[in-house]
Amino acid sequence: MKKRITLLIAAALMAVAGVQARMVKTQEFKLTDSEFVVSYTGTNSVNAATGELSLAGNASCAWDKYYADTKYDLSTSDFFVVKLKEAATQDLYVLINQKGFWETVGTNAENADHGIGYMGTLKAGDTELKITLADLKSNMSVHSGTTLGLSSIWMINLWTGGAGGACTYKIDEVYAEAYAESYDEVIVTPVWNKTSFSWDGENDAKAEWDGEDMTIDKVNKKITKNTAAWAGNNAVSWLNYVATDISGYDRLVLELKEASSGPVEVVVSDGGFWGGKCHSAILAAGETELILTLSDLKITGTPGESDTWATGDDLDLENVNLIFIRTDNGTANQVIDVKDFYFANAGTPIVSLIRENMTADKYGTICLPFAASKPSNATVYDVVGWNESNVYLQTVDALEAGKGYVFQSTDAEDITFTKTGTADNLTEPARGNALDGYFDAAERYVPAESYILVGSEWKRVPSANRNQVGLYRAYFTKVASLEVTTPPAGARVMTFDGGETTGIETLQSAEAADAVYSLSGVQVKQPTRGIYVKNGKKYVVK
Repeated sequence: MKKRITLLIAAALMAVAGVQARMVKTQEFKLTDSEFVVSYTGTNSVNAATGELSLAGNASCAWDKYYADTKYDLSTSDFFVVKLKEAATQDLYVLINQKGFWETVGTNAENADHGIGYMGTLKAGDTELKITLADLKSNMSVHSGTTLGLSSIWMINLWTGGAGGACTYKIDEVYAEAYAESYDEVIVTPVWNKTSFSWDGENDAKAEWDGEDMTIDKVNKKITKNTAAWAGNNAVSWLNYVATDISGYDRLVLELKEASSGPVEVVVSDGGFWGGKCHSAILAAGETELILTLSDLKITGTPGESDTWATGDDLDLENVNLIFIRTDNGTANQVIDVKDFYFANAGTPIVSLIRENMTADKYGTICLPFAASKPSNATVYDVVGWNESNVYLQTVDALEAGKGYVFQSTDAEDITFTKTGTADNLTEPARGNALDGYFDAAERYVPAESYILVGSEWKRVPSANRNQVGLYRAYFTKVASLEVTTPPAGARVMTFDGGETTGIETLQSAEAADAVYSLSGVQVKQPTRGIYVKNGKKYVVK
């Protein structure tokens, strides 16, 4: 009989890594670099033309500035990336070292600071490792937990770890990268509906197999193995031989609050135990997240003589009867501090566009391929009329797809326009509005006698095919249908003259039209000699 698993938390939205935003490379590391040491340890070889890096046994290569006065500076980068042309056949460890090489060497003062570095793992079967550099902390030796000084990196190592024998990795690219300082791109953030395992019930988070040597803090979801190295392993299990259908889920995810001191094994079984009819996956020491795509689960156990299944067969997701987390029998006093252990389903992704490099009261135009809500830190205006002196604007709470708008920032934070509704994104913007824009066209020229907003000024464009607007921005055209002789009720006004460039000014209430302003936009109660603006027109006081 099948039974749906009892789970603790109702579905919740979770944005995961992998935001599709434009990045720029800040520093590249090539196999042909003069600082690249091919045989740092072990017997290694490199073919720079093909990118093949062959490492024999416990071997490493390094971009080495150990003795150089100027070290590598990663402080202006957001990520460190290693890409392979083909999936790795065994783990490749990537070490970013601030001081020294690997572990602390001896106890004397000269070696006391060695081992300050971070080790990430490009796992077998993967082609890419991306390390987040912000507040990167050492996970080596006695300095574990120390924040790395990214402006002074001594060396960057590629290391086999010595567990899998000789191996060849086909290096594609190694580089540091940062978010672009200014960009406009539609960003798609995956969202997952998350359903967590319960730790409360009698049959939930149950100690199994040498469980007497293990402590389970169910309130804080912390598993502690109390035995010394090689004295045994322990497991915490769910389902516990009750047939359960998990085929409706996409992922099984284990997240740790802190990296474990040793490997953590996650096992999903549809009828066996360890070494039997099950799928086994390892979260490596130093990592904090393991993601299993359920449709990819294969039997990794070894069949007996009478078994009808074979290693590599699909796991029967409709009849899973055991899921467990197992500690490493080679790691003494291991602590697994679980942040969450859950199933997840792909939900509707969040679609948005970010306008960067804001300052308070900065003006801009926006034209989106999707309908969006008004950002919390900006006022958005629609053009509702114009005459020879003014553009009249009305505030809006929602933006239509393909239509241009003016916005005014309220602080210096990035402005995020988030998609509403489920309609497909437009491929072309609307035309014939007072504010028309462009999406990702290669050429974004504006028509003659239109206006481009530059800073807080409208600039008149006298000739066609001479001036362009940026991505997802708009230009103003005096469409006849919106020409007015009196200001629309409740409108705000942006003033310009009809010459080569527009007037300056700032957004002012239409009700304050009789007020007098200097050319810098400051209201003046008693004008003296100079040039002023009143009712959208310039006049001179002599």
